[in-house]
Amino acid sequence: MISFKDFTIIIEEFKENYGKFKVPNGEDEHDEIPYQLNSIKKGDLEFPNHLKKYMEHLSDKNNYRKALKGGKVNNISPDEASNNISNTGDPYNELDVNKRKRVEKQFNSNEKVKMPVVLHDLHTGYKHLLGGNTRLGYNSQILKSNTPVMHLQYNSKNL
Repeated sequence: MISFKDFTIIIEEFKENYGKFKVPNGEDEHDEIPYQLNSIKKGDLEFPNHLKKYMEHLSDKNNYRKALKGGKVNNISPDEASNNISNTGDPYNELDVNKRKRVEKQFNSNEKVKMPVVLHDLHTGYKHLLGGNTRLGYNSQILKSNTPVMHLQYNSKNL
Protein backbone atom coordinates (compact mmCIF):
# COMPACT_ATOMS: atom_id res chain seq x y z
CA MET A 1 0.00 0.00 0.00
CA ILE A 2 1.21 3.48 -0.81
CA SER A 3 1.92 5.91 2.01
CA PHE A 4 0.19 9.28 2.22
CA LYS A 5 3.55 11.01 1.75
CA ASP A 6 4.22 9.06 -1.47
CA PHE A 7 0.68 9.79 -2.63
CA THR A 8 1.15 13.56 -2.18
CA ILE A 9 4.44 13.38 -4.10
CA ILE A 10 2.65 11.62 -6.97
CA ILE A 11 -0.10 14.26 -6.97
CA GLU A 12 2.45 17.10 -7.04
CA GLU A 13 4.31 15.42 -9.93
CA PHE A 14 1.00 15.06 -11.77
CA LYS A 15 0.21 18.76 -11.35
CA GLU A 16 3.73 19.72 -12.40
CA ASN A 17 3.75 17.45 -15.43
CA TYR A 18 0.27 18.16 -16.74
CA GLY A 19 -0.21 21.67 -15.37
CA LYS A 20 -2.50 23.47 -17.78
CA PHE A 21 -3.31 20.34 -19.79
CA LYS A 22 -5.97 17.65 -19.59
CA VAL A 23 -5.93 14.19 -21.08
CA PRO A 24 -8.01 13.93 -24.27
CA ASN A 25 -10.83 11.42 -24.26
CA GLY A 26 -13.71 10.10 -26.31
CA GLU A 27 -13.40 11.47 -29.80
CA ASP A 28 -11.06 14.42 -29.16
CA GLU A 29 -9.07 15.02 -32.38
CA HIS A 30 -10.78 12.12 -34.23
CA ASP A 31 -11.98 14.56 -36.91
CA GLU A 32 -8.33 15.00 -37.95
CA ILE A 33 -8.10 11.41 -39.17
CA PRO A 34 -10.45 11.63 -42.19
CA TYR A 35 -9.08 15.10 -42.97
CA GLN A 36 -5.47 13.89 -43.03
CA LEU A 37 -6.30 10.66 -44.87
CA ASN A 38 -8.09 12.70 -47.55
CA SER A 39 -5.06 14.99 -47.82
CA ILE A 40 -2.84 11.94 -48.33
CA LYS A 41 -5.13 10.62 -51.08
CA LYS A 42 -5.14 14.00 -52.84
CA GLY A 43 -1.34 14.13 -52.64
CA ASP A 44 -1.27 17.18 -50.37
CA LEU A 45 0.49 15.25 -47.59
CA GLU A 46 3.06 12.47 -47.74
CA PHE A 47 3.62 10.13 -44.83
CA PRO A 48 4.96 6.59 -44.41
CA ASN A 49 2.61 3.83 -45.49
CA HIS A 50 2.49 2.38 -41.96
CA LEU A 51 1.09 5.69 -40.67
CA LYS A 52 -1.63 5.66 -43.32
CA LYS A 53 -2.55 2.08 -42.32
CA TYR A 54 -2.71 3.00 -38.64
CA MET A 55 -4.81 6.07 -39.37
CA GLU A 56 -7.20 3.92 -41.43
CA HIS A 57 -7.48 1.60 -38.42
CA LEU A 58 -8.18 4.60 -36.16
CA SER A 59 -10.81 5.98 -38.53
CA ASP A 60 -13.20 3.57 -36.78
CA LYS A 61 -14.26 5.59 -33.72
CA ASN A 62 -14.27 2.50 -31.48
CA ASN A 63 -10.65 1.77 -32.40
CA TYR A 64 -9.76 5.40 -31.76
CA ARG A 65 -11.44 5.44 -28.33
CA LYS A 66 -9.62 2.24 -27.40
CA ALA A 67 -6.28 3.72 -28.52
CA LEU A 68 -6.89 6.88 -26.47
CA LYS A 69 -7.69 4.85 -23.36
CA GLY A 70 -4.45 2.89 -23.82
CA GLY A 71 -2.37 5.94 -24.73
CA LYS A 72 0.68 7.09 -22.82
CA VAL A 73 1.31 10.65 -21.69
CA ASN A 74 4.86 11.86 -22.21
CA ASN A 75 6.39 15.30 -21.94
CA ILE A 76 8.16 16.54 -25.05
CA SER A 77 10.66 19.35 -25.12
CA PRO A 78 10.37 22.39 -27.39
CA ASP A 79 13.30 21.02 -29.42
CA GLU A 80 11.61 17.64 -29.89
CA ALA A 81 8.35 19.36 -30.84
CA SER A 82 10.15 21.29 -33.59
CA ASN A 83 12.49 18.62 -34.90
CA ASN A 84 11.29 15.09 -34.16
CA ILE A 85 7.56 15.07 -34.86
CA SER A 86 6.05 15.21 -38.34
CA ASN A 87 3.06 17.40 -39.19
CA THR A 88 3.91 20.12 -36.68
CA GLY A 89 3.41 22.74 -39.37
CA ASP A 90 4.56 26.32 -39.46
CA PRO A 91 6.13 28.40 -36.73
CA TYR A 92 3.50 29.51 -34.22
CA ASN A 93 3.34 33.10 -35.47
CA GLU A 94 2.46 31.83 -38.98
CA LEU A 95 -0.50 29.71 -37.86
CA ASP A 96 -4.12 30.81 -38.35
CA VAL A 97 -4.69 33.96 -36.30
CA ASN A 98 -8.13 32.83 -35.06
CA LYS A 99 -6.70 29.55 -33.78
CA ARG A 100 -3.87 31.42 -32.07
CA LYS A 101 -6.32 33.79 -30.35
CA ARG A 102 -8.46 30.85 -29.18
CA VAL A 103 -5.46 28.97 -27.79
CA GLU A 104 -3.97 32.04 -26.13
CA LYS A 105 -7.32 32.68 -24.45
CA GLN A 106 -7.37 29.07 -23.18
CA PHE A 107 -3.85 29.32 -21.79
CA ASN A 108 -4.59 32.66 -20.11
CA SER A 109 -7.76 31.40 -18.43
CA ASN A 110 -8.39 28.87 -15.70
CA GLU A 111 -9.63 26.27 -18.17
CA LYS A 112 -7.60 23.18 -18.95
CA VAL A 113 -6.27 22.69 -22.47
CA LYS A 114 -6.51 19.34 -24.27
CA MET A 115 -3.17 17.68 -24.79
CA PRO A 116 -1.95 17.34 -28.35
CA VAL A 117 -2.21 13.80 -29.76
CA VAL A 118 0.79 12.09 -31.36
CA LEU A 119 0.82 8.77 -33.24
CA HIS A 120 4.03 6.96 -32.30
CA ASP A 121 5.42 3.93 -34.13
CA LEU A 122 7.37 1.85 -31.61
CA HIS A 123 9.18 -0.07 -34.39
CA THR A 124 10.71 2.89 -36.26
CA GLY A 125 10.37 5.65 -33.64
CA TYR A 126 8.40 7.76 -36.15
CA LYS A 127 6.12 10.34 -34.50
CA HIS A 128 3.26 12.18 -36.19
CA LEU A 129 1.16 14.97 -34.72
CA LEU A 130 -2.48 14.03 -35.22
CA GLY A 131 -3.98 17.09 -33.56
CA GLY A 132 -3.06 20.03 -31.39
CA ASN A 133 -0.53 21.90 -33.54
CA THR A 134 -1.56 25.35 -32.28
CA ARG A 135 -1.52 24.22 -28.62
CA LEU A 136 1.84 22.51 -29.07
CA GLY A 137 3.26 25.52 -30.90
CA TYR A 138 2.12 27.99 -28.25
CA ASN A 139 3.44 25.95 -25.35
CA SER A 140 6.77 25.03 -26.95
CA GLN A 141 7.55 28.11 -29.06
CA ILE A 142 6.01 30.96 -27.05
CA LEU A 143 6.09 29.64 -23.46
CA LYS A 144 9.21 27.55 -24.23
CA SER A 145 7.92 24.77 -21.98
CA ASN A 146 7.78 21.01 -22.17
CA THR A 147 4.38 19.86 -23.40
CA PRO A 148 2.52 16.80 -22.11
CA VAL A 149 1.37 14.89 -25.18
CA MET A 150 -0.89 11.85 -25.51
CA HIS A 151 1.03 9.21 -27.49
CA LEU A 152 -1.08 6.61 -29.31
CA GLN A 153 1.46 3.87 -29.78
CA TYR A 154 1.50 1.26 -32.51
CA ASN A 155 4.01 -1.13 -34.03
CA SER A 156 4.36 -0.96 -37.81
CA LYS A 157 5.82 -4.48 -37.85
CA ASN A 158 2.37 -5.73 -36.91
CA LEU A 159 0.33 -3.78 -39.49
